[in-house]
Formats: sequence, C-alpha cells, structure tokens
Amino acid sequence: MKGMAKRTAAKEYNLSVQKGSKVHEAKPAAYHTFSIRRKGKLKQFSFTQGYGHFIAVLKAVKNELELREKVKEGLTPIDIEPIKNYLQLSQSRLAETAAVSESTVSRWSASSPIGKSASAQFIKIDQLIAQGVELFGSEEAFHEWLTSTNLALGNVKPLDLLVDPVGLDMVEAAVDAMNQGNVL
Repeated sequence: MKGMAKRTAAKEYNLSVQKGSKVHEAKPAAYHTFSIRRKGKLKQFSFTQGYGHFIAVLKAVKNELELREKVKEGLTPIDIEPIKNYLQLSQSRLAETAAVSESTVSRWSASSPIGKSASAQFIKIDQLIAQGVELFGSEEAFHEWLTSTNLALGNVKPLDLLVDPVGLDMVEAAVDAMNQGNVL
C-alpha cells in the first residue's frame, strides 16, 4: 500500500528439537524485534517479552488478556516481595499501597492471593519501575529519582505517591513526560 510502512515482525524462538529421548521445549527469546521500512530505510525496534520487572510471574505474560487473568488470580506476597524490597516499604506502607490494614498484611500467607485491587496496584507499580529503569538506565538511578523531591509533583517524593492509584497515575505521567523529552 502506497505511503504505508511495510511491517515485518520477527520473533526469535528456540525451536523444539527432539534429540534421542530428550525433547527441548520451544521458548520465546527474551527479545523480539520488528522492522519498519519507510522510503527505503529500514529501522529495527526491539522489546522484551512480558510485563514484569520485579514480578517474576509477569515475565511470561504475552498480552493484556493474560495480564488481566493474573490480576484476577491475584499476586502473592512472594510475588511482590522484590518490589517491597526495592521500594523499601515498611509494613504500614505496604498495607497503604495494597489498600488493606496492617493486620491484614500480617495475616497474609506466603502463597495466598493478596486480592485483585492490590494485585492491580502492584502490577502497575512494577510496570512503572520497568519504564523508569529503562528511562534512567539502572534500578539505582530510578530509585534515586523516586526518593528525591520533585517540584513537578508538588515538591513530593514520587515514592510517596505510589501508595494510591491517583498518585501512581501522577508518577506514571511524569515518567511518560520524561520519555517524551520533558525534564521533571
């Protein structure tokens, strides 16, 4: 079609190969690439599969329907432990972020679901962390930004806004703005 970019998606897979009695499973590579050719110039883009940065169970998620199922199933305290550690959340901050009481957090068992709304909040936080790490170049650099006061966010530390959906949206908007070249 004239004027339209010719798109080719190239997914790399380790193919199933049967050798003797061993079967090697097909697994998608960590990176997928796609190419766009416009006016004779080829530009390639790469992206990682999955939605998670710290939440390991999200790394296998391929689309938003699967992500929705993960929210419905609910994450476990084990799933969110890396986020808790990265953000250095106390039990009271963890409870506030999950929108539950501290006594509820203390009753969570390692493998029991934490609930849909808490799961959705931590998934969004994990996605924000993935964006921030990509933008800032390292977990340490993004953490430093999260823990520094930010004039554009009302002279508040972005970390302090992650405890509720509205605050999380504000921090996401700030990270998105920086991705677009704005300085915050």
